[in-house]
Amino acid sequence: DRQTGFGKKWPWLHVENSRTLALTGEMESAVAELHRAIELGEQAGNRRIVREAQAYLARFALAHKNLTAVEKWLAQFARQHNGEMQAGDEIEYLTQARLLLGKSEYAAAVEILQRLRQAAEVDGRMSRVLECFTLEALALQAQRQMEPAYACLAEALALAAPENFVRMFVEEGAPMAELLRQFIKAQQKENPSAANNVVHNYVIKLLAAFPPEQMPAAVQTHKTSATLPASYLVDPLSERELEILKLVAEGLSNQEIGRKLFLATSTVKRHINNIYAKLDVHSRTQAVAKGKELKVLAN
Repeated sequence: DRQTGFGKKWPWLHVENSRTLALTGEMESAVAELHRAIELGEQAGNRRIVREAQAYLARFALAHKNLTAVEKWLAQFARQHNGEMQAGDEIEYLTQARLLLGKSEYAAAVEILQRLRQAAEVDGRMSRVLECFTLEALALQAQRQMEPAYACLAEALALAAPENFVRMFVEEGAPMAELLRQFIKAQQKENPSAANNVVHNYVIKLLAAFPPEQMPAAVQTHKTSATLPASYLVDPLSERELEILKLVAEGLSNQEIGRKLFLATSTVKRHINNIYAKLDVHSRTQAVAKGKELKVLAN
C-alpha cells in the first residue's frame, strides 16, 4: 500500500519512482506517482516536493508535445520566482531551461544553465555542474554548433565517467543518444585509437542504456534498457560511497567519517554530494531511506 511505509513518510520517493518508470516507458504509472507525491506533499505541507513533482510533470508534458501544459507551468513558475536562484529551486530552474530548449529559445535556456552551473561550481555540487553541461551541449547541438556541443559534452563525460552516472544522460532521450553517437564518431575520426579509452567505453555503456527507439541504429547493441533491470537506471554507488552511506546511517558526522576513513572532510562532503545525486535525494535521512529501499543498507 503506497499510503504506508516509505511513500507516506517520504513523498519524494514517489518522484524517484516516477523517473524510473518514465525511463522504462511506463508513463501512465510515472504520472500517477507524481500526482501521489503532490498529494502527500500537500498533506505534509512540503511545498518543495510539490513544486518538484509539478516540474517533472511539466518535463513529461514537453516530452509528449503537450505545449499547453508546458506554457501553464512556465507562467506559474514566473509568478513564483523573482529570478534569484536558490539551491533548493534548482530542479525547477533546470526544468525551465529544458522547456525553453523545447520551445527553441536557446539563448534564454543557456543563460539560465550558465548561472546555475556557476553557482553549483562555487558550492562544489558537481552533479549539478554535470547536468548543466549536458543541457548546454544539447542546446548547442540543436543550433548545429557541433564543436562547442562536443566541448560541453566532453566536460560532462569527464565529470560523469569516474562516478558512473547513467540515468542523467538517458533521461535526456533521443537528442542525447544522437549527440553521443555523433561525439563518438567524431572522436574516432580524430583519434582512431580512441576506441580503447575510458570515455569511449563509457559512451558505449551510456548508449546501451537508452531505449531501443531512442538509440541510434548505428550503435545499437544487444543490451538496451528494455532488458535492463530498473535498478540499473539508478546510478550505482562506488565502494567508497557505499562505505560512507553506511557510516551516515550509523549517525556519524562528516568530520567523524573523515577521521574513521582517513579522509579530508571536504572529500567526505564530495562523496556525500555524489550519493545525493545518484540516489536523487536532498538529505542524509532521505539517503538512508533510499539506501534501505534499494537494499544497499540493512533495514
